[in-house]
Amino acid sequence: MEKFFRCRCDGPYAEAKEVVGGWALTRYDTLEEAIAGQQVFAQLHATHWPEAKIVATLRQISEAD
Repeated sequence: MEKFFRCRCDGPYAEAKEVVGGWALTRYDTLEEAIAGQQVFAQLHATHWPEAKIVATLRQISEAD
C-alpha cells in the first residue's frame, strides 16, 4: 500500500506576510516635482521603517476627458 501525505498550497501567489503593497495616485505638474515627491516618499520609509526594502515606480497615467 502506498503512503500519501496531504499538502495545502495557496497557489502561485505570494502570501500576505511576504508582500504588502498598494497604490498611491498623485498629481504633479512636472517630472521634476514627481521625482522630488518620490524622494520624500522613500525618505519617510527609510526614517520610519529602516528594515524595509522598498521598490517604488513612477508611472504616468492619462485622465479621462
